[in-house]
Amino acid sequence: MPHVSPGIAHQAAVTDLVVEALVLPFGLFPEVHPGDAATIVPEKPFSREIGVRIKTVDRVIDSAAGTFGVLAELDNTKQALPGGIRCRLRLGAGKNSS
Repeated sequence: MPHVSPGIAHQAAVTDLVVEALVLPFGLFPEVHPGDAATIVPEKPFSREIGVRIKTVDRVIDSAAGTFGVLAELDNTKQALPGGIRCRLRLGAGKNSS
């Protein structure tokens, strides 16, 4: 007999994705602001560049690593990307990526 779970089914919303970058160097902290434009490059096979906006800049610095994190929003209305994949974040011109 097949097993039927009595639990609750979950549906993931993937129309608006949040990109989490955790290891930006502390030296970039004064240059990164909510609303700034950035670019992500998802891992293969999704390797095209996609524009995003910085949503949140973490106000707590990891002093041991000398890093901080940001969250960016990605409009994924066309569901071109699955949630949970790795990507690189490229900040505005002249800034490093994570």
